[in-house]
Amino acid sequence: MKKVLLLFCLITIMFSAKAQVWAPVGATWHYTINDAWGFVGYMEIKSIGDTVVLGKTCKILSKTIVGEDLSLTNPNIDTTNWGHEYTYIDSNNVVYYYRFGQFFTLYNFNANPSDYWTIAGDENSIPVANGCDSVSQTVVASASTTTINSFSLKTLEMSFSNSDVWLLGTSITERIGTTSGYMFPEYAGGNCGIVTEEWNYTFRCYYDSTFGLYESGVASSCDYITGIKDIALNENLVKIYPNPSSSELNIEMENFSNSNYSVEIYSRIGQKLSSRKMNEKLISLSTDNLANGSYLVLVRKENGAVGFSKLVEVSHN
Repeated sequence: MKKVLLLFCLITIMFSAKAQVWAPVGATWHYTINDAWGFVGYMEIKSIGDTVVLGKTCKILSKTIVGEDLSLTNPNIDTTNWGHEYTYIDSNNVVYYYRFGQFFTLYNFNANPSDYWTIAGDENSIPVANGCDSVSQTVVASASTTTINSFSLKTLEMSFSNSDVWLLGTSITERIGTTSGYMFPEYAGGNCGIVTEEWNYTFRCYYDSTFGLYESGVASSCDYITGIKDIALNENLVKIYPNPSSSELNIEMENFSNSNYSVEIYSRIGQKLSSRKMNEKLISLSTDNLANGSYLVLVRKENGAVGFSKLVEVSHN
């Protein structure tokens, strides 16, 4: 009897060791929000419990946005509930997520090079609402093994077509998911002709109580907010004129002290169009090659934090 019990315990331990792990309750992800329009902060995703969707026992992932909008005159740090996602993992090490009333493959950690699967975009997004494709394909370019926190994890490098409307991160790792971008597919940015101001994300860190903490190094801590008050500049220190501009923009900084600032101009879809070091009190940027419309001017510190932002209009006579 004791031998049978011992054998049962050994089998149970071996099965547990090989059991697939995804989003245990308390698991938490952080992603930097990349927003050219002046919002700085992060997305926190946390596994908060279980529920049943279409007969599948799913993890409930709660999403929270934390940050501040530096384009406002008096920005404050706000926390916003961003809804929930529903995911589960099967015995084949495939993670699924709920979209458009059904489940799609999010990550397939059983895949090999040249394997592919269909990913679904955000059903509440502007591109889908305007008739863009709601799905794309993601292809495994290579597979390898990565050791993180003494855990041996499979890592997949992904490839995409230039025509894809939805993109997954270029690198995904067991237990963690995307380690290059966002957990879920993101809009590719104009591939179907729809211009949006939607955010995109960069992976910061992952934590669960068994695995511990893993940080990518893109931020000094998981919940760090760049652009906070100690580096922010105001209208009295930075002047951008004329606005509207027909041929050039002047950026003037009062009390210039040879600090390591740079000036960047972004389009409405977040594309960086020009960049220049602020190496003197007054610099001028040509707008001759910019089409009529709205643009965002950012003044950044050397560490990349946004110190000042302003919307400007370009209008050629």
